[in-house]
Amino acid sequence: MINALFSVIIFLGPMDIEWTALATGQISVECAGDVNGDGTEDCFTAASEYNGSGVFCLDGLTGEILWQNDTIPGVWLTDCFRTVGDVNLDGIQDLAAGTGLTPSITLFSGADGSIIWSSPQEHVVAYIEKSDGPNPGDVIVLVLGNDGSDWCYFYGLNGQNGEPVWSDPYPISTLDEWMKVTDVDVNCNGWSEMGFSIDRGSVMSGSVSVRDGYTGESIYGCGTCYFPTMDLSDSPIPCLAVSHFGWEPDIWVDNLLVGITVWSNDEADFIAQNLEYIPNISGPESPYPELIAWGYDEATLIMGNQGNYVDSYAFPSGIVTLDVFQDTENWKLVALTAANLHCPILTLTDPQTEPSIPLPSSSATDLCLLESDQFPTPLVCVAMNGSSPGVCAVRTSWQVQIEENENVPIYEEASIKLSSSPCIGGIGIFCEVSAEICVVDITGRSVADISMTDGEEAFIELPPGVYFLGDRNTNTPFQRAIVLD
Repeated sequence: MINALFSVIIFLGPMDIEWTALATGQISVECAGDVNGDGTEDCFTAASEYNGSGVFCLDGLTGEILWQNDTIPGVWLTDCFRTVGDVNLDGIQDLAAGTGLTPSITLFSGADGSIIWSSPQEHVVAYIEKSDGPNPGDVIVLVLGNDGSDWCYFYGLNGQNGEPVWSDPYPISTLDEWMKVTDVDVNCNGWSEMGFSIDRGSVMSGSVSVRDGYTGESIYGCGTCYFPTMDLSDSPIPCLAVSHFGWEPDIWVDNLLVGITVWSNDEADFIAQNLEYIPNISGPESPYPELIAWGYDEATLIMGNQGNYVDSYAFPSGIVTLDVFQDTENWKLVALTAANLHCPILTLTDPQTEPSIPLPSSSATDLCLLESDQFPTPLVCVAMNGSSPGVCAVRTSWQVQIEENENVPIYEEASIKLSSSPCIGGIGIFCEVSAEICVVDITGRSVADISMTDGEEAFIELPPGVYFLGDRNTNTPFQRAIVLD
């Protein structure tokens, strides 16, 4: 029996490839929500236009294709592929995709991949975001177009029909092809805001602009920035963070509601190619969310209230993108490099890059997190723009339950149930049918044996770890339990 349990433990170990999909390289993935209603969020993915394989929706639990649309061959860049909310009010996130070979923006139904609208464009679509309005289905699709130089065009399209809502009458000189958005309505007109940098190559004319998502009008800005990067926070307080290579300060955070600087810092270590706001991991004592400053092969956690930091994560190769999630005990950093996925604890002191896992391809381009009721922490869906496969999903934790082994007969009704898992200090058991229970640890070593009768409850004290419970009467592994300290 212990051997059988041990083989299941190895199969279900954390940080492992759960599935791979699609033979053609993909450059972008987006969380689709639970399209097929199986309790696991699904994934939208798109190839590069040059690959010509179209747009897909994949089952988040298995990687199977839920729908495919070949109307467009793919997307121009990773960031012109974006979920934009439930535009058609069918309960499923819809999807905007931008192209460059024949410039256009196409809005797909997330439910079945059908086209809601398509809008031809004059310029290559380089970046897509969205602004949310006051009512369900109110969406402005925010677009950055590029004419092949450093001149960019910003405009907004009605999410319902693709008609223009606003556009900047003059092109903007910027070396950046990105926008940042916030879910918070700063100027109180019912629509969320957008931000971007202007003219990264000139310290005197360089600036950062925050604009109303519905009108495109400027509502906040700061100038004299040299190669700035920025991000906008959503909650608990809307903030603008800016880092640049000019004179002091090198990085600062402004409160957008009252227009004051929360903190600033002139230490050169803060200069980063990218700034990303993350949830307020320090808790309710700080009203300001935290930041990740990252570029090349380093990432630094910055506390949002004072700008404190200690050490940086040093990855073995360049960071492609990153995200964070919370497990039962810690916040975790998810960092994607071209060939590996890293999932360390998010910490200020002595940050490590492990655990990590090699990916099936060495050309990863994007990631998204898929929540699942089968796993206590998200699956990480990764796009890979190289040889097969094009998409993979990495599990970051043990499954909630062991799947039944079809080769071993088991009771139609489980003989025992866990009172809770994870549980603190041990394993709580309720026995519905008389059972001889064996508990083994992650190595397959037996750590407890107990006989239970119908309707009996018991609590087995155990140190923190992952355990499996088996019923000796059936010689079948059927339950897993996590014990916390």
